[in-house]
Amino acid sequence: MAGLSSVAVVTCTAAFVFGMLLALLGALKLKLAERLGIGEGRVGGLLGALSLALIPMMLLSGLLIDVLGVRFVLVVGALLAAVAVFSLSLRRSYLATLGCVLVLGAGSACLSTASVVLMPLAFFGEHGLAASVNLGYVFVALGALMTPTLTDLLLRTLNFHKTLALLALVCLIPAVTALLFWPRDLVEPAEKANVLEVFGKVPVVLAAVAFLFYAPLEFAVSTWGSTYLTVDQGYGEGRAAWIMTFFWLAFLVGRVLMTLLFHSQSLDPSRAPWVIFILTLAAAAMMGNLAGSGKPRSAAWGLILLGFALGPIFPTLVAVALGAAPNAHGTAYGAMFAVGSLGSATLAPVLGLLARGKRVMRALRLLAPLALLLVVAVLALAVAAE
Repeated sequence: MAGLSSVAVVTCTAAFVFGMLLALLGALKLKLAERLGIGEGRVGGLLGALSLALIPMMLLSGLLIDVLGVRFVLVVGALLAAVAVFSLSLRRSYLATLGCVLVLGAGSACLSTASVVLMPLAFFGEHGLAASVNLGYVFVALGALMTPTLTDLLLRTLNFHKTLALLALVCLIPAVTALLFWPRDLVEPAEKANVLEVFGKVPVVLAAVAFLFYAPLEFAVSTWGSTYLTVDQGYGEGRAAWIMTFFWLAFLVGRVLMTLLFHSQSLDPSRAPWVIFILTLAAAAMMGNLAGSGKPRSAAWGLILLGFALGPIFPTLVAVALGAAPNAHGTAYGAMFAVGSLGSATLAPVLGLLARGKRVMRALRLLAPLALLLVVAVLALAVAAE
């Protein structure tokens, strides 16, 4: 394999496996509850532990990439993820499973950061950051979307232990591709930016603040979208599932479309912050529509259109942060993700309490002002970028 194509293989496999790991615990929650003899609420605690573990580990993995190189961190991340996934099949206690989840968080963080740093090298170069990251995150989304179906199919065919053993082998694919196909002529930046300099860059800070407001929006819609459709809008579970499927398809299509527009120069890459601003305005309007909608059809179409708007926001924010720190992509991404993830980690329990035993509309009404704060943060980013 030559240069760019081999880097693309490594990048796509790492991004796909990271997406798979994000969705894996959710896909296994019923089996884990049964094996550990716990309720789904305590399984939710494992999901929360994974989210919290990602915050410091994303920052650490970014720093390590900028010091030790992306290939080393990617291989270590794939090995940690494989060990954690396989170990889940062996643990019968909650604390031991929690330990596996923390290791899984470390592996996921390394794969995520490494894949993001490789995206410009794999696709369209430094001049095409927005197109590269949007395309790369298509593979993250594919991994997350395919995992529940794949896991369910494997559990129906194999037992729990063999299913996780097979998924652990999948986790090793990025390491294998990095060891076999890494191009010898791939040169990483020799000049490394000072960590404090990265944290002092205004676009990186504002991108992190914007992600702080964005992360809870995506988390809430993906977690309670189907409940909102069934409880608040009166859809049956089957139709609600189909609507959420179209939401995720729109999410993917939005990223593909943004890749094409930026790569074809139909959108000027330097105007990426203003593109995000337009997308956040559309998302805020649609969130307001969902919170106040009394018509099922309007709610369904609003949710699908929301997918188009939400899909490209995070990858394009990442591209802006990377562009502000050309010699420290790992640190910039790690800092942005760590700060931003605090939003979903802190607001998720609040939203869960509001939605529990109530109409989900109540939780969505809290998200509407959050969407407006996102608009303000992105506007500040766009002005600063000018």
